Amino acid sequence: MSLAASTVALDPVLCVAQEYSPEDLARLVGACPQATIVPVAENLGYASATNLGVRRAIETGAEWVLLVNNDATVDPECVERCLAEALRMPRTAVVGPAVAYRNRPERLWYAGARLHRTLGIVWHEGFRAPRSTPPPSADTDYVPGCCALVSCAAWRDVGPLRADYFMYFEDAEWGERARAAGWRIRYLGEVLCEHEVGASSGTGGSRYLSANAAYYLARNPVRFARETRPPWLRASRTFGCVVVWTAYNATRVRPAEWGTVGHALVTGLRDGWTGQMGARPAARATRGSPTPAAPSRVDTPAPPSTTSGDPGSDVGARDLAGVRACIVYDCLYPATAGGAERWYRALAERLAADGARVTHLTRRQWSDHPPEIPGVDVVAVTGPSELYHADGTRRAGPPVRFGWGVLWWLLRHRRDVDTVQVANFPYFSLLAARAALAGTSVPVYVDWLEIWPLRFWRSYVGRAAGTVGFAVQRLCVALTPHAFVFLGENALRLRRHGLRGEITVLAGLLPRTPPGPRRASSRTGPPVALFFGRHVKDKGVRLVPGVLSEARRIVPDLRLVVAGDGPERPLVESELRRLGLSEHARLTGTVDDEELAALVSGASCTVVPSSREGYGLVVVESCAHGTPVVVAANPENLAVEHVVDGVNGVVVDADPAAIAEGIARVVAAGDALRASTLEWHRVASRSASVDISTAQVASVYAADRRARVEGAVPGAR
Repeated sequence: MSLAASTVALDPVLCVAQEYSPEDLARLVGACPQATIVPVAENLGYASATNLGVRRAIETGAEWVLLVNNDATVDPECVERCLAEALRMPRTAVVGPAVAYRNRPERLWYAGARLHRTLGIVWHEGFRAPRSTPPPSADTDYVPGCCALVSCAAWRDVGPLRADYFMYFEDAEWGERARAAGWRIRYLGEVLCEHEVGASSGTGGSRYLSANAAYYLARNPVRFARETRPPWLRASRTFGCVVVWTAYNATRVRPAEWGTVGHALVTGLRDGWTGQMGARPAARATRGSPTPAAPSRVDTPAPPSTTSGDPGSDVGARDLAGVRACIVYDCLYPATAGGAERWYRALAERLAADGARVTHLTRRQWSDHPPEIPGVDVVAVTGPSELYHADGTRRAGPPVRFGWGVLWWLLRHRRDVDTVQVANFPYFSLLAARAALAGTSVPVYVDWLEIWPLRFWRSYVGRAAGTVGFAVQRLCVALTPHAFVFLGENALRLRRHGLRGEITVLAGLLPRTPPGPRRASSRTGPPVALFFGRHVKDKGVRLVPGVLSEARRIVPDLRLVVAGDGPERPLVESELRRLGLSEHARLTGTVDDEELAALVSGASCTVVPSSREGYGLVVVESCAHGTPVVVAANPENLAVEHVVDGVNGVVVDADPAAIAEGIARVVAAGDALRASTLEWHRVASRSASVDISTAQVASVYAADRRARVEGAVPGAR
């Protein structure tokens, strides 16, 4: 062990030994008598093991920690020189020396590193340059974990490595966090370490990738990019990591290994996009058994294979025949036409088509008879009610009454249902379902369409009521056995809120692209900006008069169409009159699907000024018609997740002037942007359509049913 020859006394020496057999542990103790061995039965990954070791070192009072891989050999003066460099520069978080290949010691592997700020890709400086002339010491973007002297003060300030990365790219991600917090990262221009590059991933220093390396090198940069703020930088980094970085990694796959390594590369891209983190799926344990992945792992079953153009058609009636499925949501399509309503209508139809007997619990939204949905029994458990206050916030009374209705219905029919799927909001229906089914083996699945942070709760309903709402949300998270989400961001939020159950990230809600060729229609006449959605505060409809006023300064002939209805419509009409813009705007009221399709396809762009969107169906519906979008970058507006700036629209700051400039950009881009918008939807709908999502749910239902029949899932959930 090269550390034994260090010119600086190292105390303590901690060795985190993962998956060592008793015999190997005994040999390790004999070879390193001065080290404290920290045995770990499972492979937690490099990041988790490092976090464990650093935490133990900090508990002993250490001020600096040298991270060294077991496949690295350090020079006796390594610690002394790195420490001198660190103390020479104020607020240094980590110092790393130049590193040479162990099997090619005449060549450098690391001599500083760069993270391209715009594209999010990384590279080592001095890569494969002669060892004899390493670049001089300098600030750098990150230091690889094979040999790094880390400040414990910086570690406490910045936080640990991202455990869910498992291995690779966690050093670059930590480096960006450290630099953002005002810490310096230094490269020391002396070769003081030799490293057996690629030993942990099986590449053995070759330029070609193993399946493990391909998976993590594809997934983690994409996840890093997808979590970047602000939105324009996220879009740019996503492009860099998905396109540029993947193209480079594709050259590192041997032609004969595309079936294995290439598949791992593609799987990594998918998992990075959806937020499925932790250990590589092939290495994960089977359902219901312990897994070595980090706690923030998200379980995402792959969508079922498809046949004859029907996504998920392998999940057939024989799997769900006779299953008594209950869907719970207080709104019903087409009485209301939001994203959740459309989702539950599509899901009910899919389950019924697969042979399930479906009951949809809702509130009464019709005058005579409930709408007829083939194979679905629509049941009103509460009467009609107005859901929103005049200011556009949700009333508390209707959700409470709906929750009571759900409770009493399920108590009477708890022996008549095999599975229940409920929206997280309004929360009282979820609480009612869990209470009514307590002590049964009926599985409850929860669609977490939105997860609000405390600050948003307080801004929505005030400090006191917002604190109560947030507490109820946390309770509902704790009561969720299996969550469905549509965005990886929401999966991460659930984990941060303490969810311990399973999470399935569904493919998406994109409308299916009709068969046959499609072309974006060219527009004629004055440009038109369209808003469609509920006229409530969260949708930002009150901003559109101001947006029109600002935009007409740049595009003088611009017109505005506002579709939909709600409590804020009078406010919009009043503001348009005040600004003298009534003749340049048209408020259509509620429209049917056919009318809406005509409005969207005829618009120059769709404006999405929402302060919050749990998914942003308005974006994908607009793109399905080749109409680009202008989306406001509010923190809770997750519609930005669907926008690639300049490809299917633009993401702008959340104020009328910035939205107006975004409209002008889209109008100026013209037919070229409409064509790329339609192409974006065509490609995205292959893997993110609502049909694939319903197939995923049907697959989970069928697997759960088989497991319970076979006795593999004991007891109540």
